[in-house]
Amino acid sequence: MLLSLIIALLFGGYEAPPEPTAGELLPVPVLMYHKVDVHGGGRYNVAPSVFRRQLEELRRADYYLINISDLVEGRLDHVPTGKHPVVLTFDDSDDSHLRFLHNGRLDPNCAAGILEKFCEKHPDFGHGAAFYCLAGSERGSFFNDYIHWREKLVWLLDHGYEIGNHTVTHPDLSKLTPEEIVWEIGSCQRLLEEAIGEREGYLRGLCYPYGAIPLTAEQYAACREGELDGFHYRMDYAVAAWGGLCPSPELPEFDGLRYRIPRIEIHETRGDGGFDVRWLTRFTNTYESSGACWESPVAIMLDWWRRLWAGEGRRGFGGSWLTDSLAEQAEGFQRSLKQLPPPPARYR
Repeated sequence: MLLSLIIALLFGGYEAPPEPTAGELLPVPVLMYHKVDVHGGGRYNVAPSVFRRQLEELRRADYYLINISDLVEGRLDHVPTGKHPVVLTFDDSDDSHLRFLHNGRLDPNCAAGILEKFCEKHPDFGHGAAFYCLAGSERGSFFNDYIHWREKLVWLLDHGYEIGNHTVTHPDLSKLTPEEIVWEIGSCQRLLEEAIGEREGYLRGLCYPYGAIPLTAEQYAACREGELDGFHYRMDYAVAAWGGLCPSPELPEFDGLRYRIPRIEIHETRGDGGFDVRWLTRFTNTYESSGACWESPVAIMLDWWRRLWAGEGRRGFGGSWLTDSLAEQAEGFQRSLKQLPPPPARYR
């Protein structure tokens, strides 16, 4: 009897409604950020103070943070009644996305630091974001950190965020051969998976550089799946750079957008092809949850302990890397790059 009760608590669920409500057929916003830097400026930067203000505006408009995997797999039943799910994405793995201070603590002015503090203060706002990583571009590589990049990727996953593939050199994939696309995506994915190890439920996501969606069937196939020197990859979804609001996953047409999920480019103010979140909070009708599902208190407690154990708190890295010399860790990154197969001849 006791065993049956425990199984029911842990694995028991709820019966989903047979049909989605009218509010659940409305679109879901997927927001695209680049830099969150006080020293940045320009079209692709949002200052930390503005990012905080945008989060507050979203919260006041009853938006609720979810991860991109929740959208892709249609897992929106945890969104509270009357809330509107929203996905945050960050391109190019800039150091303003995830940065640690000399004492090992999370920089409160980087994107992850701002999100952690804001979500801790407002637990009714949800939690999550996706970070799409470059592996060797002039724009940067893995948060511009050749020493702690592995630990940063693991830190994001341990703290409930998601990571994705943004290629090695940030090329326009629509102008590459299938062989070159396989090298770009496969090389980046190989580094990502070697860094994070086996992860249950990990979705492999691709972010098209420049939003350039492949033009031919061969290019499109290479973006979805390929093999590079014995390493096989298969993307579970892909995000575009623009396209407006994303259709609800409750609609049949969502399946056709799985490999070109539309996003909205967010600026400090509206203009230059992008939007401030004020447009989103004042003038649009988006997906509205009809009610949260019941969650087992035991499962919640177990998940809380798992996160606490895996993340070792929410203050900083922790881990054996602190004992390694900077030179040893930098050499380790260079060895990882050298282990990749050479790029196609036209790249050399």
